[in-house]
Amino acid sequence: MATALLVYFGWARSNEQARQLGLEESVLGMSTRDYVLRSIDTLFVPLLVVGCAGVVWLLVHERISAAVDHRRGLPGWSKRFRWLRISWLVVPAVGLVAGMVWPAWMELIVPLCMTVGILVSSYASVMYRRIKSLTKPDSDDGCLARWHWPLMKLLVGALVALTIFWGLSTFAGVVGRGLADQIVAGLDQRTGVVVYSKQDIQLAGPGVTKYQITESSSAYGFRYDGLRLLQRTGDKFYLLPVGWRSDADGVIALPDDGSVRVEFSTAGRSASDTDR
Repeated sequence: MATALLVYFGWARSNEQARQLGLEESVLGMSTRDYVLRSIDTLFVPLLVVGCAGVVWLLVHERISAAVDHRRGLPGWSKRFRWLRISWLVVPAVGLVAGMVWPAWMELIVPLCMTVGILVSSYASVMYRRIKSLTKPDSDDGCLARWHWPLMKLLVGALVALTIFWGLSTFAGVVGRGLADQIVAGLDQRTGVVVYSKQDIQLAGPGVTKYQITESSSAYGFRYDGLRLLQRTGDKFYLLPVGWRSDADGVIALPDDGSVRVEFSTAGRSASDTDR
């Protein structure tokens, strides 16, 4: 499931980033490895937070479980867990209110609160049933069918998985849009690209300059300057004109098959600077 989450997040992030740049994500030809690698750096902090939260929960559960097993404060614990069973409704409602107060964060808060609410309700239900079995061994819980709790676990697991995927999709969209904005804002600092071609392949865009090579000894007839590397995937180079500002300016795709010569320069330097 962790691998599936990484792949899905990488795809969702790349899809939103490509959409912001005016591309269809499928044309990039990215592999599963590409998706995983693009998700790890972004998910590192969220996964670290989730891991720490899991450790804290285990420590708290250890103390609660010890208190229940030794029958310390059972009425109080029973009352708390009875109320916590409605967390699946209360926590998302609180998240919805918080989203109205901070609308920019609503798309992230709501799925997160739904996940937390479902998990807290499930844990509270299990612990409440455990306390009830200690205090009232002859309770009606023993009359439940054998398939009841396995089915409950299956449904809870499915709901948690759906809310996690929902939250990741939303988070990936936010990250993808942010990365696209960073690319546009820092386009001058991205790796410079110079393209040489035997024929005029008519590369154009804001800031792109075409030079015709007249030296008879040159194997190429045209040079294109003013390009920046977006990424290389699927045996293709994806380039942006240095003056790119909207998807109307277009994204250039060149095959990495030797049909053209591609030179890379230090980020932020133009071809003329490189020639010097």
